[in-house]
Amino acid sequence: MGRPTITATVAELPAAFHGIGEDRARIGHNTVVVLDGASRTDTNVSVSDYVDHLSTVLVRTLDVNPQFSLRDALTESIRNTATSLDLTPGQSPSATVSILRHSSETIDVLVLGDSPVYVAHNTKVDRLDDDRLAQLNLPS
Repeated sequence: MGRPTITATVAELPAAFHGIGEDRARIGHNTVVVLDGASRTDTNVSVSDYVDHLSTVLVRTLDVNPQFSLRDALTESIRNTATSLDLTPGQSPSATVSILRHSSETIDVLVLGDSPVYVAHNTKVDRLDDDRLAQLNLPS
């Protein structure tokens, strides 16, 4: 059986702040990672720098350790990013994260936050999302 084909389509609006966007899409050996940068309260680290670092480390972690669970890879990548950028809990940027990894037999998906993943197979498309933020009834 051949390796499944992944087609990644990414769209984003132009950056409003000096052309530096806060969204990142990265493709690894068998993964697609999408980050949507969010809150910024730390004056030392921009959201753009945060998502650059986290997305790069996450793809590298999954490429080097393909046996890692997506959760473990994300945890390790966040830990590495927090240490490398000297982030302060509660005062640092954040991001939603979506990961899709494929092998010859399976597709693994992790969604953290409100950035869904759409997976097409056969004649249907499944939307995989994390709706926990919507359940909090936060002001828009």
